Amino acid sequence: METLVHQAGLPHAGIAHHRMWDAQFEALAGRFRVLRYDVRGYGRSPNPEGRYADHEDLHALLGHLDIERAVFVGMSNGGRIALDFTL
Repeated sequence: METLVHQAGLPHAGIAHHRMWDAQFEALAGRFRVLRYDVRGYGRSPNPEGRYADHEDLHALLGHLDIERAVFVGMSNGGRIALDFTL
């Protein structure tokens, strides 16, 4: 039997921050461990200093939270981050 994924990541659009997913968070939180965060320079996240890659930040965050497998839903810049991470 295949292991079911019970974790969802919601990277936000480039004109928003993690709160853009409030309604979806509420709908998903009862069934999934939901990760939403502010990308560098958005919301409560500090502006970036030097070179970085959003998908590498996502990889580091997942490692820190011990998340090995998740489903991602992204919009605009969040979709790019999810795709870059996946590839």
